[in-house]
Amino acid sequence: MFLPVEKIIYETSLDYNSIISSLESIIEPYNFFEFSIYGKPYNGTINMNTFKIKRHSMIIRNSFKPVIVGIVETDGVNNIIRVKMRLNVFIKIFLILLLGLLNIIIPIIQLIGTIYIEKELLISVLFYMLSGLLFSIIIFSIVTLFFKIESKITKKYFKELLKAEMMEEKRINILLKEII
Repeated sequence: MFLPVEKIIYETSLDYNSIISSLESIIEPYNFFEFSIYGKPYNGTINMNTFKIKRHSMIIRNSFKPVIVGIVETDGVNNIIRVKMRLNVFIKIFLILLLGLLNIIIPIIQLIGTIYIEKELLISVLFYMLSGLLFSIIIFSIVTLFFKIESKITKKYFKELLKAEMMEEKRINILLKEII
Protein backbone atom coordinates (compact mmCIF):
# COMPACT_ATOMS: atom_id res chain seq x y z
CA MET A 1 0.00 0.00 0.00
CA PHE A 2 1.15 3.56 -0.60
CA LEU A 3 0.23 4.86 2.87
CA PRO A 4 3.07 5.31 5.38
CA VAL A 5 4.07 2.37 7.59
CA GLU A 6 7.26 1.88 9.56
CA LYS A 7 8.70 -1.31 10.99
CA ILE A 8 11.42 -0.91 13.59
CA ILE A 9 13.29 -3.32 15.81
CA TYR A 10 14.78 -2.17 19.09
CA GLU A 11 17.45 -4.29 20.72
CA THR A 12 18.08 -3.69 24.41
CA SER A 13 19.97 -5.27 27.26
CA LEU A 14 17.14 -4.43 29.70
CA ASP A 15 15.37 -7.48 31.08
CA TYR A 16 11.76 -8.28 30.17
CA ASN A 17 10.28 -6.94 33.43
CA SER A 18 12.17 -3.65 33.10
CA ILE A 19 10.87 -3.20 29.55
CA ILE A 20 7.27 -3.84 30.59
CA SER A 21 7.53 -1.53 33.61
CA SER A 22 9.11 1.18 31.40
CA LEU A 23 6.22 0.87 28.97
CA GLU A 24 3.67 0.93 31.80
CA SER A 25 5.25 4.12 33.14
CA ILE A 26 4.47 6.01 29.91
CA ILE A 27 1.13 4.45 28.90
CA GLU A 28 -2.26 5.30 30.33
CA PRO A 29 -5.56 3.61 29.38
CA TYR A 30 -7.38 4.79 26.26
CA ASN A 31 -9.78 7.65 26.73
CA PHE A 32 -12.24 8.99 24.21
CA PHE A 33 -10.97 12.57 24.16
CA GLU A 34 -7.30 11.60 23.70
CA PHE A 35 -5.94 14.06 26.22
CA SER A 36 -3.74 12.95 29.06
CA ILE A 37 -5.51 12.38 32.37
CA TYR A 38 -2.46 11.10 34.24
CA GLY A 39 0.21 13.15 32.47
CA LYS A 40 1.63 10.21 30.52
CA PRO A 41 2.70 10.76 26.89
CA TYR A 42 0.97 7.68 25.39
CA ASN A 43 -2.39 6.01 25.76
CA GLY A 44 -3.17 2.41 24.94
CA THR A 45 -2.94 -1.11 26.29
CA ILE A 46 -0.31 -3.63 27.29
CA ASN A 47 -1.20 -7.33 27.20
CA MET A 48 1.49 -9.77 28.33
CA ASN A 49 4.30 -9.10 25.83
CA THR A 50 2.36 -6.97 23.31
CA PHE A 51 1.26 -3.37 23.32
CA LYS A 52 -0.86 -1.04 21.20
CA ILE A 53 -0.46 2.67 21.85
CA LYS A 54 -0.85 6.14 20.40
CA ARG A 55 0.95 9.34 21.37
CA HIS A 56 -1.05 12.15 22.99
CA SER A 57 -1.24 15.40 21.09
CA MET A 58 -0.03 18.01 23.51
CA ILE A 59 -0.74 21.16 21.47
CA ILE A 60 -2.49 20.34 18.20
CA ARG A 61 -4.57 17.38 17.13
CA ASN A 62 -2.80 15.35 14.46
CA SER A 63 -5.09 12.81 12.77
CA PHE A 64 -2.09 11.20 11.10
CA LYS A 65 -0.39 10.07 14.32
CA PRO A 66 0.84 6.51 14.04
CA VAL A 67 -0.81 3.69 15.90
CA ILE A 68 2.10 1.83 17.48
CA VAL A 69 1.82 -1.92 17.81
CA GLY A 70 4.68 -3.82 19.39
CA ILE A 71 5.80 -7.15 20.74
CA VAL A 72 8.58 -7.85 23.25
CA GLU A 73 10.66 -10.94 22.50
CA THR A 74 13.76 -12.41 24.08
CA ASP A 75 16.66 -14.20 22.39
CA GLY A 76 18.42 -15.23 25.59
CA VAL A 77 21.03 -12.45 25.65
CA ASN A 78 19.13 -9.34 24.58
CA ASN A 79 15.48 -8.44 24.41
CA ILE A 80 13.99 -7.38 21.12
CA ILE A 81 11.03 -5.07 20.73
CA ARG A 82 9.40 -5.24 17.30
CA VAL A 83 7.37 -2.13 16.56
CA LYS A 84 5.05 -1.37 13.67
CA MET A 85 3.78 2.17 13.20
CA ARG A 86 0.79 2.60 10.92
CA LEU A 87 -2.08 4.99 10.31
CA ASN A 88 -5.38 4.62 12.12
CA VAL A 89 -7.79 2.31 10.24
CA PHE A 90 -10.45 5.03 9.91
CA ILE A 91 -7.91 7.44 8.42
CA LYS A 92 -6.81 4.74 5.93
CA ILE A 93 -10.42 4.12 4.85
CA PHE A 94 -11.09 7.85 4.51
CA LEU A 95 -7.95 8.41 2.41
CA ILE A 96 -8.67 5.43 0.15
CA LEU A 97 -12.24 6.63 -0.45
CA LEU A 98 -11.13 10.23 -1.03
CA LEU A 99 -8.34 9.30 -3.42
CA GLY A 100 -10.57 6.79 -5.20
CA LEU A 101 -13.22 9.46 -5.65
CA LEU A 102 -10.69 11.96 -6.97
CA ASN A 103 -8.88 9.65 -9.35
CA ILE A 104 -11.47 7.16 -10.53
CA ILE A 105 -15.10 8.18 -10.05
CA ILE A 106 -14.96 11.89 -10.98
CA PRO A 107 -12.99 11.33 -14.24
CA ILE A 108 -15.36 8.47 -15.25
CA ILE A 109 -18.41 10.67 -14.67
CA GLN A 110 -16.76 13.46 -16.62
CA LEU A 111 -15.85 11.05 -19.45
CA ILE A 112 -19.43 9.76 -19.70
CA GLY A 113 -20.63 13.36 -19.79
CA THR A 114 -18.26 14.25 -22.62
CA ILE A 115 -19.35 11.31 -24.74
CA TYR A 116 -22.96 12.49 -24.69
CA ILE A 117 -22.39 16.24 -24.83
CA GLU A 118 -19.37 17.16 -26.96
CA LYS A 119 -16.20 15.51 -28.03
CA GLU A 120 -14.15 18.66 -27.47
CA LEU A 121 -14.67 18.35 -23.74
CA LEU A 122 -12.19 15.47 -23.67
CA ILE A 123 -9.62 18.04 -22.62
CA SER A 124 -11.64 18.69 -19.47
CA VAL A 125 -11.49 14.96 -18.63
CA LEU A 126 -7.71 15.09 -18.87
CA PHE A 127 -7.76 18.20 -16.71
CA TYR A 128 -9.83 16.40 -14.03
CA MET A 129 -7.55 13.38 -14.16
CA LEU A 130 -4.37 15.44 -13.87
CA SER A 131 -5.79 17.70 -11.17
CA GLY A 132 -6.97 14.61 -9.24
CA LEU A 133 -3.50 13.11 -9.52
CA LEU A 134 -1.87 16.36 -8.40
CA PHE A 135 -4.28 16.69 -5.48
CA SER A 136 -3.57 13.06 -4.52
CA ILE A 137 0.16 13.74 -4.50
CA ILE A 138 -0.39 16.77 -2.26
CA ILE A 139 -2.62 14.78 0.14
CA PHE A 140 -0.13 11.91 0.26
CA SER A 141 2.72 14.35 0.97
CA ILE A 142 0.84 16.00 3.83
CA VAL A 143 -0.15 12.65 5.37
CA THR A 144 3.40 11.34 5.10
CA LEU A 145 4.90 14.54 6.52
CA PHE A 146 2.70 14.55 9.64
CA PHE A 147 3.10 10.78 10.09
CA LYS A 148 6.90 11.05 9.87
CA ILE A 149 7.01 13.96 12.34
CA GLU A 150 5.15 11.88 14.93
CA SER A 151 7.07 8.67 14.19
CA LYS A 152 10.41 10.48 14.56
CA ILE A 153 9.38 11.75 18.01
CA THR A 154 8.26 8.26 19.05
CA LYS A 155 11.38 6.50 17.73
CA LYS A 156 13.65 8.86 19.64
CA TYR A 157 11.56 8.58 22.81
CA PHE A 158 11.50 4.75 22.69
CA LYS A 159 15.24 4.57 22.02
CA GLU A 160 15.93 6.61 25.16
CA LEU A 161 13.26 4.92 27.28
CA LEU A 162 14.35 1.38 26.46
CA LYS A 163 18.08 2.17 26.31
CA ALA A 164 18.02 0.41 22.98
CA GLU A 165 19.66 0.36 19.59
CA MET A 166 17.28 0.78 16.69
CA MET A 167 17.45 -1.23 13.47
CA GLU A 168 14.97 -1.06 10.65
CA GLU A 169 13.75 -4.41 9.38
CA LYS A 170 15.16 -3.80 5.91
CA ARG A 171 18.69 -3.58 7.29
CA ILE A 172 18.16 -6.74 9.33
CA ASN A 173 16.92 -8.62 6.27
CA ILE A 174 19.96 -7.46 4.29
CA LEU A 175 22.29 -8.56 7.07
CA LEU A 176 20.60 -11.96 7.28
CA LYS A 177 20.92 -12.45 3.52
CA GLU A 178 24.64 -11.64 3.67
CA ILE A 179 25.17 -14.17 6.48
CA ILE A 180 23.29 -16.93 4.67
